[in-house]
Formats: sequence, C-alpha cells, structure tokens
Amino acid sequence: MSEMRVVFGRFLLLSLLSLLALLGPLGLVTGCNGLIGEAAGTPATGDVDRDGNPLGPEDPTRVQPLACDGEPEAAHVPMRLLTQTEYNRTVADLFGDDTSPLQVSPSTGDVGFDNDALGLGITSELLETYADTARQIAERAAGDLGSRGLLSCDPTATGDRPCAVQLIGELGTRAFRRPLGPEEEAGLIALYDDGATDGGFTGGMEQVIRAVLEAPDFLYHVEVGEDAPGDSMVPLTHWEIASRLSYFLWNTMPDAELFRAAEVGELGTAAEVRAQAERMLDDPRARASVDNFHTQWLGLRHLEGATKDPTLFPEFTEELRRDLLTETLRFTEHVALEGGTVEELLAPSYSMMNASVARYYGLDDAGLGEDFERVDLDPSRHSGILTHASIMAANAKTSRTSPVHRGVFVRTRILCQSLPSPPPGIPPLPDAIASQNERERLEEHRTNPACQGCHRLMDPVGLAFEHYDAAGRYREMDVDGSPIDATGELIETLDIDGPIDGALELSEQLANSAEVRECVTRQWFRYALARPETEADACSIEDVRQKFGESGYQIRELLLAITESDAFRNRPVSAGPGECL
Repeated sequence: MSEMRVVFGRFLLLSLLSLLALLGPLGLVTGCNGLIGEAAGTPATGDVDRDGNPLGPEDPTRVQPLACDGEPEAAHVPMRLLTQTEYNRTVADLFGDDTSPLQVSPSTGDVGFDNDALGLGITSELLETYADTARQIAERAAGDLGSRGLLSCDPTATGDRPCAVQLIGELGTRAFRRPLGPEEEAGLIALYDDGATDGGFTGGMEQVIRAVLEAPDFLYHVEVGEDAPGDSMVPLTHWEIASRLSYFLWNTMPDAELFRAAEVGELGTAAEVRAQAERMLDDPRARASVDNFHTQWLGLRHLEGATKDPTLFPEFTEELRRDLLTETLRFTEHVALEGGTVEELLAPSYSMMNASVARYYGLDDAGLGEDFERVDLDPSRHSGILTHASIMAANAKTSRTSPVHRGVFVRTRILCQSLPSPPPGIPPLPDAIASQNERERLEEHRTNPACQGCHRLMDPVGLAFEHYDAAGRYREMDVDGSPIDATGELIETLDIDGPIDGALELSEQLANSAEVRECVTRQWFRYALARPETEADACSIEDVRQKFGESGYQIRELLLAITESDAFRNRPVSAGPGECL
C-alpha cells in the first residue's frame, strides 16, 4: 500500500510539474491576477469609477462601450478551476455518476458569475475535498464499470492489463479533454499495475480513476494554444476550442462530435466554431447552461431564502417557490434558444406556466397540468421577467415590498451600473407600521442628505414595482388601503431618463435601451469567457455587438457571435520573463 501511495504521488507530481512547465512561460500561473480587475475596470468595492477615482454620491458607474482602435487582440485568461457545476456534470458524463458528489461554496469573483477565474482559488481545504470526492467517485465507478457502459473491451477476453491500457487512453483523453502524452499514459499504467497487484482489475482502475480526477489537467481549464503564434494572438488548439464551447454552452466536457472535430482539425475557423455552436444550442443540454446563466445574472438563488409571512401569504409554499423559479427558467430558455430578443425578454405579455403558477397569478388554469406551457398574460399587469413573481419575491421582504432592493436589481443587473457604497454610520429606517406604505416610509431617504445621493438612484425605480406585493402577486391596493402609486423616475441612464408610471412602462423603456443591450452583451461575454472584459477585448466586443444588432438583438445570435470572436478563439502572445500579460 505504501508503494501504491508513492506511485500515486509521483503521477500527480509529474502532472503538476508538466503543467507548470507549460504554463509558467506563458504567464498563466504568475502573480499577475491582481491586475486583471484593474484592466477590466471593475470596482472591487463599488465606490470607485472605471479609472479608480472615488465615486461621488450621485455618480453610478455604468458600462461604457470599449473603443476598438487597432488590430484584434486577446486578453490574458488566468488558468481557472472547474466550477462545482462543471465538475459534477463532467463526472456525470465520464462515469454516469449523477449524485453531484462535489459540494463547495460557490464564488462569484468580480463579475457575478461562479466561473470567474479571478474568484476561483485553491486552498488546502479544497484540495482535501477534491481528494475525498475523487476517492468516492473512483470506488463507485471502478466497481461498476460494466453496468455503467464504461467498458469498451472485455477483460476476460483480452486480459486485464491490455483492456486497462485501452481504457486508460480513452478515459485520459476524455477527462483531460485532449490526448494523453506518453509520460502521462505511462504514469497511469504504472498506477494501474500497482493497484492491480492486490486489487485486480477493479483495484487498478480505481487508482487510475482517482488519479485522473485529482490531476490538474482535469481540475483546471488548461489553455496553451497552438505552436505557431500570430503577431498579437495565439490560436487555441482545436481541443481547447472544443472545451471552451462545451463548458460555455453545456457546462460540461465535449461530446463525441466535438472530440471528433478536434481530432481531425475542424475547429480552426470562426465558421467551423459557429457550426458546432449552432448544433450545441439545438441540443437539450444547452438548457442547463442557459439556466445557470440566468440563475446567476438575475439573482434567482435569492429566491431559495425568500421566506414569506405564512399568515399573509399562505400560498407561498416551498413547492410554489420551485414552480416560480421554473417559470422564469423555462421562459428565459425559450427566449434565449428560440430566437427571442432582448425586447422579448423584458416586455412580452406571456410566460411559461403550469397549473399551480397560473392559479397563483390569478389566471384560469384550464388545460394546464404539471408541465410548463406558454400562457398569455394580461398586458395591463405583466410584462417580461421583471414582473415575474420569482424576481419580485426574491427582491422583497418577509411581509412587505422593498423598493430599495428592486431598484438596486434594475440598476446593477439590468443596467450593469455599480452603485456607490453607503456612507458609514447611516442608521436603518425605522420599522414599518401597518398603516404606512413604502412610499411614505422611504420619505426619510428623500429628506436625509446622507441618504439622498444613493437612494435617488434606487427608490424611484423600485417604487415602479409597487403593484407587486412581497410574494410577487399583482395588487391594486396598498397596505394602508389606498390605491397603489407606482410612479417613479429614471435618472443617470444613457438613453432612457424620464418619469415612469409602473413596472410595465419601466420594462418597455428598458427593453428599448441601448444601455441595457450593452449590459446583456457584457453579461454573456463575461459568462462565456469566465472573466471580466478588458481593453484588449474591445474589437471582439464591437464585432459581437454589431452581429447582435444585425440580428435584431436575438439572444441566440449573441451567443453564436461570442463563440466566433477573436477573444473566444485565441489567447495572447506569451509575456517575456517576469512580465505580466
């Protein structure tokens, strides 16, 4: 057993040293990551502008279009770990293990998505978690290779070791998302031989599987690029492009067709990449990535903790909460994958509902069952995702609405603005009284000079949603018995400043805003590239923006345009010794 541990350790050390040898000269494992946030112009604390200057109390930082003033470039991409979602989905595809064995705390980095390379770091505790998870997966998989459909050979017919050698080549290529090198293959075969000494075929394969799952080439997205760099960019290899596509569009490893395309060199041009991306978006597996994006972008994880007063909202059960989340995800899937536009995302009068959700919205549920189907809504009450009960409930309190939270939601997630941090020492608003509506309660924000600067940006926007109660249902009367006043105002936007009356008018304004379209572009770009955008991305983003506009702002076309971009298909030329990229 001690000899086995030595062999196991030698393989992992060899794997790590090989990786460092490849990536060290490329600047991908240096201490340069701290510069990326600056290059991206993403304030770390929300109280500085894009140039690092302190924000005034009335100055939100908004997304500004980057200017393409030269040749296309590629931005530095720090090597990043698989996310929990990517890890678990990859393990499911590799071994048929759908137990979601890896459970770690998610990170959102600087751009709000858990795949952001700047937010994914390794710790000793995480290494132990990976090791323990790999051991459990290996024990289950090695003892059940036949029934899991993982045996491409018969050990009883070919002999244990020849079959193991064949499986090692197949497993290594799929797990590392590229062909194994001779030394890697030899190391895994040595591990098999060591494990098979006492444990036979099963024991040997268990050691191989465990080693593969702990190897850096499995845990990280490794992107070295082609041997022949261009003047300013290095094309990614066909294998690396296959992985970028699969983890962007499916949140998992490449399928057999992507591996085939990589092996024969059919992922070298923008047209070839687009063809694969179109195929992948037509596959049901694309729904998982679209759901993942919208769950994070729209803050839908907050719905899980959105408890409501059971006396006031007895219908708001755990089952209903799940159905409301499903409504929003099915709707966003439909828009993103079926040719829908930004306008259709924000301002249509239909949604995807089952009978439970329809009843909750006060609609006739005739003809509906457990499945979610398209349902037309009253256009005087509902318009797009901003009036979904999931989003309204997630941005409200237990028994009352929260114009502040709803206003922040629009500013930060739909307009991509960074709001200034509140001044220190500001006391919270006094507890609400039953006869006081939110507009009256927020009067303190309008009269207190310490609050005015920030809340003039949030409160007038959030008050436009007052027709939707704390549990997301439409209402005509306020808590004090008076008719709802949902008037407000948009200020400090690029193109839609002015008075607004209600969420429908607000949604219509946002749906036709260039600032919102730019925000949607950036959000998907950040999710696809797993990092903040930088000045080096200017030409790629401009090209994506142009194709997006030519399509009438179809979300599907936005995704395809990102996969065609220079930023998606290249990495920068290596930095010199000691230089950051």
